Amino acid sequence: MSEDLNAKSGLSRSIRARLKYQQILADLKATGQVFSMELRRYHRKFSWKKAFRIAGLTLLILFYCLMVGAAVVIFPPLFAMGMTALPVLILIWVAPELRRVPTGLLRKAFLVVVFIEISIPAYYAVQFPGSPWISIRRLAVFSLIVLFAISVSGSARVRDHIYRTLKSTDKVFICIVGYYTMAFLSLFTSANITESIPQFSDWTLNWYVPMLACIITMRTTDDLRFVLKLIGICSLFVTALGVADFVAQRNYAIEIIPSSILNAMMEANPALAKVAEPLIRNGQYRADSVFNVPLSYGEFAAMMGPIGCYFALHGEKHRERAFGLLVVLCSITSLFVSGARGGSIAFLVAMPVFIALWVFRTGRANPRSMAGPIVGALAFMATTSLLSLVFTWRPLRNMVLGGGDTVASDTARFDQAQMAWPHILANPVTGHGIGNAGVVVGYVLPGGGLTIDSSLLVFLVETGIPGFLLYFGILIFAAWSTARIYVQGNDRDSSIGGALAGSFIAYAIYRLVLAQRENQSLLFILLGVACVFVKLAADRAAQRKLTTAKPFPSAPGRAPFNPASRPKPRVTAGQSNP
Repeated sequence: MSEDLNAKSGLSRSIRARLKYQQILADLKATGQVFSMELRRYHRKFSWKKAFRIAGLTLLILFYCLMVGAAVVIFPPLFAMGMTALPVLILIWVAPELRRVPTGLLRKAFLVVVFIEISIPAYYAVQFPGSPWISIRRLAVFSLIVLFAISVSGSARVRDHIYRTLKSTDKVFICIVGYYTMAFLSLFTSANITESIPQFSDWTLNWYVPMLACIITMRTTDDLRFVLKLIGICSLFVTALGVADFVAQRNYAIEIIPSSILNAMMEANPALAKVAEPLIRNGQYRADSVFNVPLSYGEFAAMMGPIGCYFALHGEKHRERAFGLLVVLCSITSLFVSGARGGSIAFLVAMPVFIALWVFRTGRANPRSMAGPIVGALAFMATTSLLSLVFTWRPLRNMVLGGGDTVASDTARFDQAQMAWPHILANPVTGHGIGNAGVVVGYVLPGGGLTIDSSLLVFLVETGIPGFLLYFGILIFAAWSTARIYVQGNDRDSSIGGALAGSFIAYAIYRLVLAQRENQSLLFILLGVACVFVKLAADRAAQRKLTTAKPFPSAPGRAPFNPASRPKPRVTAGQSNP
């Protein structure tokens, strides 16, 4: 009985194997027929033009691979990594349209980048096995870049929104694009291309991408207020660390790093050793907080003053107004502990300008109110008293206007200007390449090392006269457009313009004597906020014009047609905003 069952099971297994073998042969035959048909169809459509195109693309890929291999040997490791990531970004860019894009994740990543760019030092870095040190800021920006690339490439509505938002600030848009173009053209006349190309890629990823991400994700006035509030909260932490450094005369941001990791970081980045050195001027310790130099700390403090003043004057609740006063107090404290006289001058210019704008705005909205004249008179007396104190009290005069140990700094700036003019006139159109101002001018510090201390000279030397005019045109037109909307408006939505205008003025004033670019990312984030702010103001103006439009004449016996009464188009679920 068992022998019969074994025979039947063996027979069934052989039948199944034979059927499976026949099925495989049938599948192979069908595949061969399909392949033969496609081959004949391709053969009928063969063209030498298509063949040359494929061959050219293949040679281009091989040449690019050769360039990546050369970059690994010649350039820094991050540059080779950037060249490797470029094809990936291109593939993302040419991807087909997506039904949904991750704008929600992009918004969260943008807010994280804002927090990290302000609160985390630039020299905080991590190292993975077989890779160089990568700063935490770069890691945060990398996630933002990926989400930004997917959102922009996968949605035509996102691209259109970016264009319409930038177009609303036409002069700022022209200057932003123009300066980026001049920075790119300076690569072809660069004195050191190995320095200019990494600088250009770093500017693109750390300045322009966060600005565009802000334009995509920030859609309402509440969003813009939240960004400014987040920046103000970060300034409280920066001030607390700066005060702790000043009191203890120590750099806690560096000392909390374990010594073994710190030594490895200094070997990879020798400039970090200079950051760890204490800086004392006129007998006073100058705190760095989370920045590399106290000058950048003072610049940040000057930019925070108008933002705090905005919340103090336009806060909706007592808590917001108290928060604004605290930010202003922290700004003044940071200016003192950093010892940045340029930051103090920028603060003394930007804050009275903001108060003056507020007085004009209040008087225009409420002509019979005495709040504007009273606050204006108090602000005038406070400014006059402070200026009198600056000119009469020697320690404060040295801190703000210079004197004592600061005379050498002023002399160095004049010497640098004299050395830079021949190089500026040698190539006044495209300059000598971004990142090369110190090398081209050749000014050497008494302790060794090349430096240049003024952004005026930096932009003139690196990007020529057009790049210099376009860069400062960004600041001038951004401050003008936001200040104009602030003065002409009398509602909550237009009040943000005063904070933005004041911050841009403070930054522009300090740019005259400062070359460090630690706050450039913050500047471009605020530029993104300003673009959205101007776009929202233009939309509100168009809506008011539409609602107050006169009715069109109609036929007798019919009601006149009013454009405001036109029914709004229905929005389906598939048409949700990105």
